Amino acid sequence: MSRIIGLTGQIGSGKSLVASILREMGAVVIEADALARQVVEPGCPALTEICTVFGAEYVLPEGSLNRKALSQIIFSDAKARNRLNAIMHPLIRKEAEYLIDRFSAAGEKMIILEAAILISGGFTDMVDEIWLITAPIEQIYDRLAQRDGLNEAEITQRLTAQLSPQAQTAFADNLIINDGDVQKLRKQLEKLI
Repeated sequence: MSRIIGLTGQIGSGKSLVASILREMGAVVIEADALARQVVEPGCPALTEICTVFGAEYVLPEGSLNRKALSQIIFSDAKARNRLNAIMHPLIRKEAEYLIDRFSAAGEKMIILEAAILISGGFTDMVDEIWLITAPIEQIYDRLAQRDGLNEAEITQRLTAQLSPQAQTAFADNLIINDGDVQKLRKQLEKLI
């Protein structure tokens, strides 16, 4: 029987790093971000619906989603974010459920659903455990500035749009602290596994 773990945390907390370490340890990882990109590929119904709801300016001339333009509106307008989530979350969930079923049937022992939206998107019923990654706020700001080239206001806007670590903690079965020390992080994961 597969152990299904929901891996979540705010943007910049280190979900991708933890997921890569868990892969090394033999887990199968399903990335909600990858599924979100998949369901809006050209020709997919979600892209058509986004174009209908938000306007043609959110689709680039070659037919792909204009992520930069869409992110500007969804992080500044809660109604727009909720409309986008109503389009995206059911499709991401459907794909994640399919992959979980497929990997479970294949006999995978540990399946990780890595999703910033695990709690806010209502995906908690899909997993057996929730592992929450937290990081010092100054490190989150530094990571996002370096990784994504965001300024302080943009980072604050994105963090504000997500559930706070305090709100997420109420759902967490295990807390993983990512303070930048990879060996310490690895030891935490070894204990949890």
